[in-house]
Amino acid sequence: MSAADPFADIRAAIARRFGSGARVENISVPTLGGSNRTVIFDLVEQARRRRLVSRQETYQAEDSPFRTPIEQFRVMQIAHAHGFPVPEPVFAYEPADGAGQGFVTGFVAGETMPKRIQGDPALAETRPRLAEAAGRLLAKLHAIPASEAALLESCPDSIDTLAAHRARFDHYAEAHPAIELGLRWLERNRPEIEARLRRPRRWARRGT
Repeated sequence: MSAADPFADIRAAIARRFGSGARVENISVPTLGGSNRTVIFDLVEQARRRRLVSRQETYQAEDSPFRTPIEQFRVMQIAHAHGFPVPEPVFAYEPADGAGQGFVTGFVAGETMPKRIQGDPALAETRPRLAEAAGRLLAKLHAIPASEAALLESCPDSIDTLAAHRARFDHYAEAHPAIELGLRWLERNRPEIEARLRRPRRWARRGT
């Protein structure tokens, strides 16, 4: 990225993979959260045009709740290979790109704002189907063999999901009585690990 062309790093990364004839056009920068630099653009190769999304890490800290970009990209590759409806993983940035940590995926149009999903009249026919769709997708996700995502074994959420959420909540040092009440109830009524691990498998079989 440079002052003269703030998207020079993306252009260079595209040229490295698709050749000097590939062009980056129709660039848009959404006003999203600050944990990533998100840039939407068209990749143009002769007569072919593809809408892509670049996500580059902008927040780094030892206590970051986010998985590394390369881990996110790898998990997306696994899910995509199993037919899960995630954006197509195109490539992950490398040090030679000079673009930091991040990746490029296909662009998927849709609504992500909860308030709009809940109230937009245009989505009235979609809302009644959301719960069933979510259940089917979660069953499909649970059906992916855990061995294929071994990179997540060291993730705090994989080791102890409840403890990971507790640590995350305590880190913010903010008063949220309802969340505190929920966490305390879960801590006092924690299910046995084996039972917790078996349940998703049975659910996944019923949902497929």
